[in-house]
Amino acid sequence: MENIPKNVNKKIIMSRSGKLVHIDLHHLASSITIVNNNKPFYLLGLLDGYSRIAWVEVLESKKALDVMFACLKSFNILNIRLWDRNWCGVD
Repeated sequence: MENIPKNVNKKIIMSRSGKLVHIDLHHLASSITIVNNNKPFYLLGLLDGYSRIAWVEVLESKKALDVMFACLKSFNILNIRLWDRNWCGVD
């Protein structure tokens, strides 16, 4: 029986943009917003793991349907940005 080390670090290697995207949703403090009401706002951030291009959307709700559609919209925008970047020869 071979000894397998318990702490093996695996490095994720992406070969192209869009293969790995990090998504996060944060509550935006009411003291930061300009609007003077008690409505909460949220920041949805996406980060491409290969190119490190980031996109942030401001949401008024954190319901699953709203976040899903905002993610899809952001994915499409990131794909357009990455395609334009690759088309121009920028690496």
